[in-house]
Amino acid sequence: MYIVAVWGGVTTDGDGRIIYASEAFAGWQQLSLASLIEGSYVLQTNPPVSLLGVEFPEGPIKNTGYHLMDRDGVVFSRGPRGNHIRFNGIGGPSNDNLSYHAVIPIDAHSIDSKIDDGLAGEGWVMSSNRVASTLDCADTDYSAASTANYVLSNSTNITCQMWFWLD
Repeated sequence: MYIVAVWGGVTTDGDGRIIYASEAFAGWQQLSLASLIEGSYVLQTNPPVSLLGVEFPEGPIKNTGYHLMDRDGVVFSRGPRGNHIRFNGIGGPSNDNLSYHAVIPIDAHSIDSKIDDGLAGEGWVMSSNRVASTLDCADTDYSAASTANYVLSNSTNITCQMWFWLD
């Protein structure tokens, strides 16, 4: 059973899915209000960009942050799907889009190996190439193969975004 609620002007629909750009920001706000995470998060009305430290938490690396999201199988064709925390970096033409790479493959592999299975395309911790055809984080298109491995020969380029599945 899921509860329908209104938080800071955002109405949740009670379906158990964290819908980006509405429920995601309310989720960070509620975690903060419950003192489960540090910071204070407020959904901005039509911001020109997603705001690090205002709408969602900043990451430990400069220009990185976290998203709460639901993919429900849209991106990944196998493995756990649904609500997850995605760790990304900021990029894009205006350096304002939080959907870029955050870590090098060696670091992503180390994190994945410590808390999951060490495979880029499988398990509860996964990593992906930002562009599926650019195999510089994982050696296979993550949406097609659960056997994707990290490109450990890439020890300098920040090419991975990480996904931590919640359900």
